[in-house]
Amino acid sequence: MKAFRKLLVFTLVAVMVLALGTATAFAAENEGTLTVTNATKGQTYKAYKVFNAVYTDASDISKGVSYTVPSDKEQFVTAPFSVGTAVASNGEKIVAVADGTTNADILAWVKTNYSKFDAAGTALTYNADGTASATLPYGYYYVTSTLGSVITIDSLNTAVSIVDKNESTPAMGKKVITAEDSSIIAGLDQTGVSLTANDAAVGSVESYKVDFNATNWVQTEESDTTDGTGTGTKTKVTEVSLTDTPVGLDIKASTVKVTVNGTELAATAYTVTGGGTSALQVTIPWTDQSGASLYETKTAGSELIPVVITYDAEVTSAAATAQASNTAVVKYNSTQIGTDQKTTTDTYKFDLKKVDETKAALPGAQFQLYASDGTTLLKFDQNGTTYTYNPTGTVDTIDMTENATVTIQGLDNADYVLKEIKAPDGYTKAADKTVMSSMLKKESETAGVVEVENKKGTELPSTGGRAWIVYMIGGILIVGGCTALVIRRRVSAR
Repeated sequence: MKAFRKLLVFTLVAVMVLALGTATAFAAENEGTLTVTNATKGQTYKAYKVFNAVYTDASDISKGVSYTVPSDKEQFVTAPFSVGTAVASNGEKIVAVADGTTNADILAWVKTNYSKFDAAGTALTYNADGTASATLPYGYYYVTSTLGSVITIDSLNTAVSIVDKNESTPAMGKKVITAEDSSIIAGLDQTGVSLTANDAAVGSVESYKVDFNATNWVQTEESDTTDGTGTGTKTKVTEVSLTDTPVGLDIKASTVKVTVNGTELAATAYTVTGGGTSALQVTIPWTDQSGASLYETKTAGSELIPVVITYDAEVTSAAATAQASNTAVVKYNSTQIGTDQKTTTDTYKFDLKKVDETKAALPGAQFQLYASDGTTLLKFDQNGTTYTYNPTGTVDTIDMTENATVTIQGLDNADYVLKEIKAPDGYTKAADKTVMSSMLKKESETAGVVEVENKKGTELPSTGGRAWIVYMIGGILIVGGCTALVIRRRVSAR
């Protein structure tokens, strides 16, 4: 019995457990407060009383404690425990434990048998300070949580605190491109596509989604959960943040939306700074001004709280010469969750080369480029012989008057229609040409070459060298007519 008492004195351990219940009424002087620290909001904790406890001095359990069992529960006391003949001051027989019994032995026995002594358990109340507590009769308790971790056993006297030892590890999900705005180039709709890399034209509006799982408490020091001993250390999460750094993108800060536990938060529940071509920062307070956790877990057996952040970004002209990307970093307090999450976007290009029938360079033409529908005219920003697609650009004619080769860049990976609107002098206009997506190259690659050939104009026949024939025939006809007229008059005179 002495070994058992000494064992329990040193077994004051913490772990959290979920449940609901009501406490048995005892005299106020025989009640104590059981508190679980680091309690997860939204989960239920339960305390199951295995034995009653009678203390010599409840404020100092080292002065002696007797564990007893009601007579109707004595049948459930099995090895390594036994019911002695001695009776405590509460009128119940005292429980003894066999010599050599370890903490692990006791924990294993309690886990198997606790419901025989207390089938319903008593639910602890979640408090704003992140604890869960209940006022209970003195006793030896097994505490569990719907989070599913193995628990703790503890002697309850006037006041006992135990630590929730369930592991809390925020988990990074994935950052993806969820859609592309197809309104700029007809026929290139990609709505519903979810990718970490895609193709897009300059000016396209990309939609992004970052999802991850947060928690209210994070394990910062390991605890020994094998035998129910040890406390470990947990840190309360007070802030969750996202930083997304763009390259070749213009992030639209006004499009940010945050969803926690499947519910979209009001814009006032978080702050958004930066954006544009600079880093976007979204900060979500995770506790209120009093330090209470704002969000609760919604899934039994899980401490994770799902978070989704969405926003849009426009592909800029910089993406025409270097791959566009944006890299998201998610943190709780100041510690990063998981690894950096990066998405990339490529634009495409081709070189337009004008040649004659001998494949020699042939300047002097003008072109226009259309989307695959053949009616949507594309516009560009021009810099010398380079034309960068821009849906709000001012140039819609590709002028090759002085050049036989130009570069057209910033396009999506799609088909286009090239129309020659002016041929070089002395040549006929070429037929419309479909520029297939297979002819295009990424912005980082050597541009593919699309040739358009012109043929020389055909010389019309000349009539100048044979005019005498016309004159001769005309003269013969005139002479013949005059002769016929003279003969007719002589006949009439007779």
